[in-house]
Amino acid sequence: MHARLLSGLQAWGIEPTAEQIVQLLDYLDEMLRWNQHINLTAITDKGEAMEKHLIDSLALVTRLVTGERVVDLGSGGGLPSIPLAIMLPEQQITSIDSVGKKLNFQKHIKRKFALDNLTVLQARVEELGHAKEHHNYYDVVTARAFAALTEIAQWGLPFLKSGGRIIALKGPHNGDEVR
Repeated sequence: MHARLLSGLQAWGIEPTAEQIVQLLDYLDEMLRWNQHINLTAITDKGEAMEKHLIDSLALVTRLVTGERVVDLGSGGGLPSIPLAIMLPEQQITSIDSVGKKLNFQKHIKRKFALDNLTVLQARVEELGHAKEHHNYYDVVTARAFAALTEIAQWGLPFLKSGGRIIALKGPHNGDEVR
């Protein structure tokens, strides 16, 4: 699995450290273990989860600039926020979801890996974006398997600084939505 993850990331031009590979694989194992008791992902095969969760999430690394503040909307089991926090320790990553049990998992991972750059918040994104401490605060909004593009834009815009951007990770069958 180590070689497969490394190869997948290198295909994106991403060079993780040995420690990051270990943490990413440990995160994946923990997610699949917790998933047996709470719904974090529909994917239960480790190889498929590596491709569709870790490698796909980490493709964002190539789109981020050092020092940018990132907020992840509807992060569920911490995707892409936790892999980003592992790979980019200098970035401030905020993960938002409304489901407490999913956030308990994220907090567990934050403690386990001492991810001081990760903030985990329980809230509805459509309400939190207008809160003073989050309004116009972030450089990048990410969303993965969260909502339609129109909703991501509507809910994400209040979080963004002027000139910020939204990066929505959409699956291969969303051509109509993109058009």
